Amino acid sequence: MRYWTFALLCACAPSLHGAVTTGALLEVRGEQAYAIYLPSHYTRAQKWPIIFGFSPMGRGADVTERLADAAEKYGYIVLASNESQNGDVGPTLSAQDAMWRDAHAWLSVDDAHTYATGFSGGARASVVMAQRYPLRGIIACGAFAARAPGSEDKSEVFGSHLPHVVVNNFGDADMNAAEMHAIAAAIDPAKHFLWSEEFVGPHAWPPTDIYGELLELLELDRRRQAGGDAGFEQALVAARLRDAQAWLTAGETRLARLKLEQIAQLLPRETLPAARRRGC
Repeated sequence: MRYWTFALLCACAPSLHGAVTTGALLEVRGEQAYAIYLPSHYTRAQKWPIIFGFSPMGRGADVTERLADAAEKYGYIVLASNESQNGDVGPTLSAQDAMWRDAHAWLSVDDAHTYATGFSGGARASVVMAQRYPLRGIIACGAFAARAPGSEDKSEVFGSHLPHVVVNNFGDADMNAAEMHAIAAAIDPAKHFLWSEEFVGPHAWPPTDIYGELLELLELDRRRQAGGDAGFEQALVAARLRDAQAWLTAGETRLARLKLEQIAQLLPRETLPAARRRGC
């Protein structure tokens, strides 16, 4: 295991690009401990989108290792906490404050494209971070609703300031599946780009390929902000049509139907009936 202070890591960044994809678990220590992924072409000469990651067990590599391939492909920094974990919310809030501060002090961050993600209690941490910082989007896996600090009530989403992009992912046998369905139904698609997706499995991190596809939705929104990329959108639609066909072949008709409904969110708004349009 290689340990670095955050300042030293960023000063040495040119020699550390793509560290996670080469099989080395790169961590930084200081006030907080992190796992970090830097794209191989990272340079301070430009601004980069960043994803803040949270694991329920305080293992930042749970996030960086799963997102490394997609982050490399689309050019995202992934900074994941080794301090935030299930339990007292205080350490999670402290971790978020330090992550935001350190990322902006030592990395070249695109403030218009900051995101958070996590699984289970880590997903709840990402929702909390979205209430405290101006994130563009979240990917919440296996859980969503969160307790406000000092409260035992998580019956409602903590706060009302959800980011524009809300991506939910969970297994069809997840113990929190009902919660995830309820959250998706409660979010106004006229105000948010909402994507809710299931995979076959229990309460668990999504498979790496699926997690990478979820990052593609953040990239879709980013490209739409820049004026759109028809080729990219067509590729996403084609890939998800193949997924729907695979579900049908496997006899999973419900998941195939859900995938086809999701594809409608990727089509140009003017091609959809008014009742089927989704906000994005």
